[in-house]
Formats: sequence, C-alpha cells, structure tokens
Amino acid sequence: LEAAPEPGAPIIIFGSQTEEIPTAEVAQLLKMYFADSPLYFVSDDRKVIDKKLFLKNGSDDVFLLPADTKPLEHKLQDDITTASSGQQMFLRPVSLIDIEAGEQLGFDLYIHLPANCKYIRYCAANEPLDAERARRLETHRIKSIYVKTNQMAAFYKASAKKLKDLQSNTTLSQTEIKDRREKAIRSLLTDVLQGGAGDDSFEKGQRLLGDCRSIVTSYVCGDQPGSSWYQKMMSLAEEQESTYGSAANAATFAALLSIGLGIGNPEEVSLAALLHDIGLVDLPPQLLSKPETDWTPEDRSLYQTHPELSLKIIKDRKIPVSDTVIKAIQQHHESFDGTGYPKGIPGIRICAEAQLIALAGCLDEWCRVVPGKPRQEPLKELEALDSQYSKNPAAAKFDPKLIKKTLSLFNGSADKSNSEAVA
Repeated sequence: LEAAPEPGAPIIIFGSQTEEIPTAEVAQLLKMYFADSPLYFVSDDRKVIDKKLFLKNGSDDVFLLPADTKPLEHKLQDDITTASSGQQMFLRPVSLIDIEAGEQLGFDLYIHLPANCKYIRYCAANEPLDAERARRLETHRIKSIYVKTNQMAAFYKASAKKLKDLQSNTTLSQTEIKDRREKAIRSLLTDVLQGGAGDDSFEKGQRLLGDCRSIVTSYVCGDQPGSSWYQKMMSLAEEQESTYGSAANAATFAALLSIGLGIGNPEEVSLAALLHDIGLVDLPPQLLSKPETDWTPEDRSLYQTHPELSLKIIKDRKIPVSDTVIKAIQQHHESFDGTGYPKGIPGIRICAEAQLIALAGCLDEWCRVVPGKPRQEPLKELEALDSQYSKNPAAAKFDPKLIKKTLSLFNGSADKSNSEAVA
C-alpha cells in the first residue's frame, strides 16, 4: 500500500496478518483507497478476529471459515451481480410453499436436477405457474425452487402481497422467515465466537444467553399458522449444506421432536442444539474439509474432542446455560450401544435431550438435497433404522423406543398433512 492502487476494484477481500501493520489498520487503509467497494475480512482463525473493531475500521463484514463459507458465497454473488449490472447472475432457493399455482409471478422459476447438477428454467416471469406443473413438483417431492438473485426483491414483494391478500397475520414468506432465522443465528454465533477484548464478562454471557433464547423463541419454537408438525419439518429441506442453516435446522428439528414426543423442555433442547457444534470452529480447517472416509485415527480422535470444545467456548464466554443443556451438548455423540464419544456412555445413561439432538442432526441430513445424490426420504430412513434395531438391538445408535415413537409421530403427522392437502 506504499503507492495508491488502481481504482475500481469491485470487491476487496483481505485476511493476512502482517508484523508491520495490524490487520484492523489494513482495513482502514483499504477503505481509504476503495471507499465504494465492499471490503471483507476473511480468516480461518477466530482468535485473530475482533469483529467490532474490524467493522469500526471499515470492513463491511467479517467471515470465519469454514463456518461462513456459504454466507460469503452469497455475499459475493450479490456483489458480482451488482458490479456486472445484472449480466452475471446466480440462483437462490426459495420454498415451494411460497409459490401459488395460477398466479402471475413476475420472476423466473428454475428447478434443480440433483442427479446431474443441472438447473433448468421451469416457468418464465411473464407466465403463471399452471396447476399441472405445480402438481408435478409436488409429485416429485420438490420442496425448493430457484429464483435469480436480482429477482429476489420481486419474489419477496409478491409473497408479501399474497399473504396480505389472504389476511395472514404475517407478510413474511417461509423463505424470508428462513433467511431471517439463518442471519439471526449467524449474527448470534459469530458474536459468541468472535468476541474482542473485554467481551468475556458474566454480564456479556447473560446477554448472549438472552439473545439465544430470543432466537429460539422467535425463529425456532415460534408458531407457523396453518402448518402441521410434519409440514414444518419438511418445509426446512435444504438444497445445499450451510453451517448456520444446519444449526438452525438442528435446533428446529430438536424442538419439534421435543414437542411431538413430549421429551424435555423444547426451548432448552433447541438451545442445546443451536450451540452443540460450535466447538468445530477450533478444529483445523483442513480436517473439516477432508472426507470422513479419508480420516486417519489421529483425525478421528481430534474430531471427537469437539463436544468438549463447544462446552469450553460456552464456559469461556460465561454463558450461563443449564446443566441439561451442558449434558445434551456433551453427550450428543454418545451411542445407545456404548460405542459413542467422548465417554462411551451406554443406553439409558445418555440424557434423552442428547438423543433428540443427534436424531435432529440425522433429520437435517436426510432432508437436505445434495447435488449428485438421489433424494433421501426421512420416513424411509427411520423405517430402515427401526428394522435394523429390531434385528440387532445391541448395535443401536439410538434408543430403539425413541425411533419407534418418532416413526409413529411421522406416520401420523404425514397422514394428517396428506388428508389436509386433499381436503
């Protein structure tokens, strides 16, 4: 930075720590030269991040990798679309429940074919989505459809108008609720993980706990009018993995299981699910990006420390969570057959809330559509577990009774939802 750089850079990303200039001052210098360009600090080490300081000194956002990979990708897509005046565009998933058959859309709709990773336009902006094509999407159990990033504003506007016309008590679509939930959880977890000097007081910990409970109440356990238990769960199917989307889904699924099965306190279960994997940020990024099939015994042993790392972060940040939340986080990888970790606790000694969190993680995985892989069916996966445990209960990861109860809950809720849809 001894000589002024050429102007006009559309996006500036920095992250290197130099001995000569503190990183926060680098942000100030870059903002001086590129006042109109988005400026982002990116690092895979949370210990070098003081988010408040970086934002104060000119950074527009701060990203901790690999947790922030998807938010950074979305931010860059938006910036590239703007910088190219719309010539370069990307697609965003929206919930199919927000699209009504027969309405004039005002935005293009695309569908994703996961088996060959292709996107094709399904409906043009100037034509309605007819009933037959809408029925085809439901027949193939497609939960998400895609809209161009530069048409998302039109999508949100149309969704709000539709809900207002229906006299709904909310003008937020399921897509926008999901977006807000994920952004709120990212904001919360980055606050937990990226605190600066003096941020580890008990008062700060109490505020963080209050923020956690607020998000759980507003975005996770909050009512969604007109939705059954099963519809709520299935509406959360994610097209691609996102760290905060997975945390949000795990928290929501765990709360729904708690409510549906009458196990534990839904808010406490959801809070534990929200925080259970935060310790992963303190593992080497190269381990997290490596396929599990390629792990060495040392890699596996290191990965298995993350429940304790999660609890250490909670303790260091002085977040006053209950003993139930601590147990649920500590035991969420324990297995009913005693082969889990970190302590190999067997059977009924594992707290029920921990089993709910582990099952919620499985549901998130089963609901997610992964490019290049066939779509999974949560109901079929549960049936397979039930069959497997019936034949060999000694090798059960979950309490077989829990799986049977969940399977019964699924069948009953799915049948009810289907009946309501037909009616």
